[in-house]
Amino acid sequence: MLRQRVVSALVLGPPLLVMAAAGGPWLALGVLLVVTQGLREYARLARLGQEELAWPILYPAGALLVAHGWLGFPPPEFVLLLTVTGAFLYFLVMGRPTRVAGICLTLFGLVYLPLFLGFILRTRALPDGLVLSIYTLIGTWSFDSVAYFAGLRWGRRRLCPSISPGKSWEGALTGAAASLLAAGIANRWLGWSAGAWIALGLVTAVAAQTGDMLESSFKRFAGLKDAGSLIPGHGGILDRFDSMVLVAPTVYFLAAWLGG
Repeated sequence: MLRQRVVSALVLGPPLLVMAAAGGPWLALGVLLVVTQGLREYARLARLGQEELAWPILYPAGALLVAHGWLGFPPPEFVLLLTVTGAFLYFLVMGRPTRVAGICLTLFGLVYLPLFLGFILRTRALPDGLVLSIYTLIGTWSFDSVAYFAGLRWGRRRLCPSISPGKSWEGALTGAAASLLAAGIANRWLGWSAGAWIALGLVTAVAAQTGDMLESSFKRFAGLKDAGSLIPGHGGILDRFDSMVLVAPTVYFLAAWLGG
């Protein structure tokens, strides 16, 4: 398992960094591929949790939200409006009673994956977008990897055993130190104040841990250990990008505020 995790990270990491560096259509394509597979896994988790999504709406709406992250069009509010309407009509045409939970889960899936992950495209368009988009990847991976290994070695106090018994305070705090280190290195190019880059590292850690726990709650809802099996040693796309889902918009808004 450990060897598989390391090999998978070494195989997946460099192409994603190259896409982030290239920006434009290359980064948009990478985000779209991640979002498409992530939505597929999300729909499966919902189905195993005995909830039906308006799944035909997910993929085109997800692609439109990724397009917004890249091109700024169409407005996300318009896409979400179409989603609510389309989901209602889907259940109506299929002859099923209107499922409020299904409509809400369909809408949440689009906010959770394409809208939130699409913020890395908006980050790439900022003045310091090259450094910030690469930091979004490396800062998240630093937290995840260090928290995982430190938790295995020193983890004693459980962070939230009802959702994810394997997570520990020791792992989370050590992961936060790794995010701070990554933010400090990125600041060599950003030139922010000490307080600003420390805030960047800390909010990255909080967002990464929250994203991880959120996805763990999805899996517990579905009764699964992993969201998928696409990536050896990691599980599915959701298992690999769960932390980044919340880190991407967090970094964008903090950078727009502090750097703007």
